[in-house]
Amino acid sequence: MCIRDSSFVERGDAIKPYVHGRRVLDLGCASAFGRPDWMHAQLVSMASSVVGVDLDEAAVDRVSAAGYDVRQGDVEDLHLDEQFDVVFAGELIEHLERFPRFFESVRRHLGPDGKFILTTPNPFALSCFVYRLSKDAVSYTHLTLPTSDLG
Repeated sequence: MCIRDSSFVERGDAIKPYVHGRRVLDLGCASAFGRPDWMHAQLVSMASSVVGVDLDEAAVDRVSAAGYDVRQGDVEDLHLDEQFDVVFAGELIEHLERFPRFFESVRRHLGPDGKFILTTPNPFALSCFVYRLSKDAVSYTHLTLPTSDLG
């Protein structure tokens, strides 16, 4: 991840007006579990209710054991039979392969007048270059870059 120590807090502050008191679906929620500024915990502190979804079953088990409402699922083909005021996908889209299916999942879970909040890393930020120098040069979880063939 290309982040400064405070970037999750800054992100939480930026989206607070959109999630405060609302029902939120947090897609890819288990990432950074255990950090003091973990985004999902910030959402829980701001929203009236939060449901999290993550693909990683072991991570879902850990987060659920900590008392959070988190479900295992593929965000590119998600069917919770619920709708939310806000769908949040933080630092997730670069891990996906099928954008149209992802956006259909988001649309299916947004209630009337719902809001979709998407954040993505800035690949040109200095912190990303420093991160790449200090870690493996290739992240196999960053699957795709958007192309004209989005099917």
